[in-house]
Amino acid sequence: MEKSTVVLMTVLMVAFTSFGQTTAQCTCQESNSTVVEEDSLSTTNFSYHERMDNRYTLSWNFNTSHIVFRCRVKTNGYIGLGISSSGRMFPADLAIGWVKDGQSYFFDRYARSYSPMLDDHQDWTLISASEEGRYTTLVMMRALDTGDDQDVPITTGENHVIFSYRPTDPDTPNDILYHGRRRRGSKSIILLVGV
Repeated sequence: MEKSTVVLMTVLMVAFTSFGQTTAQCTCQESNSTVVEEDSLSTTNFSYHERMDNRYTLSWNFNTSHIVFRCRVKTNGYIGLGISSSGRMFPADLAIGWVKDGQSYFFDRYARSYSPMLDDHQDWTLISASEEGRYTTLVMMRALDTGDDQDVPITTGENHVIFSYRPTDPDTPNDILYHGRRRRGSKSIILLVGV
């Protein structure tokens, strides 16, 4: 594990302790993210919200270097969120996660076809994951521009945000089944509001 990853995890653990939150065990890849700048980036009080469909609500905050997303979805399966250069499934930078038996799973993936591949650089960081009743919530962070050619930068103006979810969890982290035609979509959203 690189020093920046350890520092970031320590910073996030301190932030959660100060907010009185607890984090679940996570099965995920190491993140390549760097430490977030000093300016405020709340992971609990979100300023911006978008209803992606009747089951999926996206909320976010950002600063000059990073963005934090909260996905709250009426599902007990996996949740997918992506930034696409075209509004289509590929090419796209994707974060896919779920909670199964109290364990969270989270992976940075990219799509060049209909089968998302594990990204060589894990640039998304899972902050928290929970499953309560019929809802799953993931809070995650990413740099606006990761410098990774398997990612899509988040820029001023409209960004193509894609989303998906499935009613059941994958059997294994490599078994991401098709979400179905009605549990996916795309919206053009100004993520960096006022910039």
